[in-house]
Amino acid sequence: MAPARMRAVVIAALVCGGGVVALVLTSDREDAGVVWAVFGPVVMWSFVGTGLYASRARPESRTGVLMVALGFAWGLAALNFSNTPALYTVGLIVGGLWGAVFLQLVMAFPSGVLAPGRDRAIVIAGYLIFTLASIPAMLFGGPEDLGCDDCPSNVLLIERSEDVANIMLGLQALVYLALFLVVLVRLTLRWRRTARLERLQLTPVYVCGLVTFLLATVATAVFIYLVGILSDWSGRHEVPIQMSVGSFAILVVGIVLATAILRRGKR
Repeated sequence: MAPARMRAVVIAALVCGGGVVALVLTSDREDAGVVWAVFGPVVMWSFVGTGLYASRARPESRTGVLMVALGFAWGLAALNFSNTPALYTVGLIVGGLWGAVFLQLVMAFPSGVLAPGRDRAIVIAGYLIFTLASIPAMLFGGPEDLGCDDCPSNVLLIERSEDVANIMLGLQALVYLALFLVVLVRLTLRWRRTARLERLQLTPVYVCGLVTFLLATVATAVFIYLVGILSDWSGRHEVPIQMSVGSFAILVVGIVLATAILRRGKR
């Protein structure tokens, strides 16, 4: 990546980080606070910075570009804190985009380029699931049905039906689980077919990636259960549960990826 482009990315990351802080601190939501205002930009900047380093250390690999994209995708989740119904609705859809970019990053490691065929199909499915899979529940769920009593109404709501919304949320969780199982099988088979030396580098990346994916799936399932059973509690804790799980796991993966890239750069 050219120096001028790197500077542009750094400036864009700083501006986006400031936007995340502004959205969180001006939000009317009870769960908006210092945690998201601090860790949201920190996670974003960590991946953008690591991605820029990776692009400079190994310019032939696309991994660095994907890490930069992951950082910016993570920042989009802050749109969930917007007080504007339209932006809030967009946030519900694109807030999970970071999961799709993360999936592509793990599936394409270490070259950053997806192999044609099954790998590409899995990643495309991931982009659809992590974004569009939330729409069916939004068509029938109001703020209280989606676990956020003090959120704006989503503009896609057609007719409120708590039962239908809960069914759609349950199906969404099942689709997440199915995708996780497919990825688990695919990465396990790939790991077994690689040379022993290559496994030393792939193992920590694959393990951390799968653990992060699993934690996100479990957090989503737990959230859906709380929406249906303990809605008064879940409306205040949806974002802290999923954000704390995602932040911790994704930061660990960032460290693992940076270490793996550094080792490959020294070879």
